[in-house]
Amino acid sequence: MKTLRFAAVIVLLLICAAGWLMRFRFPSIRIEGIEVPGRVELGKEFPLTLSVLPRAAFQQDASMFIHFRGASPAVNADVAIPIPMRRWTPGKTARLGPFHCAIPAGARAGRYEIEAGFFYYGRDHLGRAGFVRIPWANRGVRDWTLGAVEAVLTPPRLWTPGDFGGRGYAVGYAGPLDKVFPEKGDYRGPVTDRVSLSAARNEFESFQLVVVPGAWPLQGVTIETEDLRGPGVIRKDGITVRSVEYVSTRQPYYDVMRTGPWPDPLLPLDEGGVDVPRDHVQPFWVTVYVPPGTPAGDYRGRITVAPEGLPRTAVELGLRVWAFELPATPTLKTGFDFYEYLVRKFYPKRPGESETAWRARSDAVCRDYYMDMLAHRISPIHNVGNPSLVGIAKGNYLLDFGEFDRRVEECLRAGQTDFGIAAEARIAPDEGIWSDGWYGFTGPDAVRGVFRAYGAHLAERGWLGRAYTYVIDESYRGVKSLTRLIHEGHPGIRTMLTCTPEDGYPDVDIWCVRLNNFDPGTTRRFRERGKEIWLYVASPTRPFPTIILDGSSLDVRVLPWICRRIGVTGLVYWCVNYWHLSDPWKDPMTWPDQNGNGALYYPGPAGPVGSIRLEALRDGMEDYEYLRMAGESGMDRGIEDAVGKVASSTWEYARDPKELLLVREMLGRLLDGRGTRAPDRGPAPGAL
Repeated sequence: MKTLRFAAVIVLLLICAAGWLMRFRFPSIRIEGIEVPGRVELGKEFPLTLSVLPRAAFQQDASMFIHFRGASPAVNADVAIPIPMRRWTPGKTARLGPFHCAIPAGARAGRYEIEAGFFYYGRDHLGRAGFVRIPWANRGVRDWTLGAVEAVLTPPRLWTPGDFGGRGYAVGYAGPLDKVFPEKGDYRGPVTDRVSLSAARNEFESFQLVVVPGAWPLQGVTIETEDLRGPGVIRKDGITVRSVEYVSTRQPYYDVMRTGPWPDPLLPLDEGGVDVPRDHVQPFWVTVYVPPGTPAGDYRGRITVAPEGLPRTAVELGLRVWAFELPATPTLKTGFDFYEYLVRKFYPKRPGESETAWRARSDAVCRDYYMDMLAHRISPIHNVGNPSLVGIAKGNYLLDFGEFDRRVEECLRAGQTDFGIAAEARIAPDEGIWSDGWYGFTGPDAVRGVFRAYGAHLAERGWLGRAYTYVIDESYRGVKSLTRLIHEGHPGIRTMLTCTPEDGYPDVDIWCVRLNNFDPGTTRRFRERGKEIWLYVASPTRPFPTIILDGSSLDVRVLPWICRRIGVTGLVYWCVNYWHLSDPWKDPMTWPDQNGNGALYYPGPAGPVGSIRLEALRDGMEDYEYLRMAGESGMDRGIEDAVGKVASSTWEYARDPKELLLVREMLGRLLDGRGTRAPDRGPAPGAL
């Protein structure tokens, strides 16, 4: 027994000694203060800023945990620390934030204690792997609690009979950046009988009409449009109306304003209209397309809301058409991947349908998705396919480019910027070359030969600057050897890598950097070497914006503004139809613990059903053209400052939709006065 007690004491002393020694391994950080509102509304964002005193250089892979404890489970609002914030000076107080947090709607009201600090993934002082808090041995921090907020409920909107004007329902307005939730008490937009818009030629502009039932539910609500008339005519077939539908989200790993029904799918209206329960509202997404060449000036028309058995409501629509035109092919390059195998999964062979007929039908469905992507100003990555191998003659690799050329020509006419060629590589680690997954063979001579033929054909067709290889994803393994072989085949073929730029890879032409890893100094250095810098977004990493279902539309729309602000020339997203793990209609958590990541489309019965996020993305791509043309025309200091506030950096951007929309209007007025016209680069996106 004495021996066991003695051994226990020795072990305890060793643990204490290890803990004391580990103090010198992990840098300590003293949190000196927190800035946060004392009172917040459930389901609404609020800012949180920390003041910290570091004792050593920041550990590069560390993040910050922010927890609100007052409910079970605690609200997790963890954030990544932007690279510029990490460059603090030891011994000097630094400010981190503001970070925008939320205690979700549906949580209980009351006091929430704020627990915050730093962590990284590694081993603690006992050698255990996992998330380690910094500073684990800082005596100035006991329980990590820094303050508290009082969370209060937002009272529901109270509707009165006067709001319905004797019709039995009301028609309200919401902008293209507003998320309208289905509960009647949550909708706070104005009741209106007129809407005003502005748009350039070759631009899509949207808004929402929100139908609010009175004392009784509504049946068969339909929306009718008419031509808009002014200096010219905008035909009603250029005005589309879709009903906003809802999918039910679950709690993800990141901070959200709420879970449950979220607006996202946009469904075409059928002849029977839409039923609206008494305690709900129903938004309708209205999009007006201004064709190229439309005379500038003011246009007027009406949109009529017609519930079954009730009086009709006419909403006056005014549209100002600016005297400038957006280019048919976007200036900002894009690469949004689309997985064709999932089309075959969600559009299976019908009873009695032959294999050939089914393949032809699924190919046609894929084309519909590609054309819809291009109509939204985003370019697919691997949509043009690869030429088939004819044979090898005297060391020359003969490829049949017939179908490849047809698809490239069609997509370029529809507005595609750049396109990926070849297939993703399966790397042989020792040699850095393809395995036999593409043309059925491998080896350095094969890689050189295939790309020699590819490059010669692309140069002949004038497409060499539009094609790129995206054959290795988020890995440096095999990159140096494979990109060298591609350039030995043809030096004009661009190679792209989705990694942070590093020295030692001279044959990488396009460095595609994830948003939260973007370092202005590093990217500037590689840009000066003649490299292209693109940006990509993937899983949610607060405080950086991304393209998820349960975030704000502003997060999506601001991405092209950020691209313009930081000077990157391309934007990449990993997938628009990732329905592999779930049917997005039934479970929008299409990636583990993430709602809507990789799924901007919903599989409709006959083809694509778009989303609010796609509309916000197209609006952002159109905004990019405003920014580019205004920059080329010359902006005064006031407008430049306003643009800077919309997107100050990769993580600092406007949180109020009115800020972005106001700047867009200012840019439109500037360009309208100059009458800037886009160069003729082919038909409008989606015109085919």
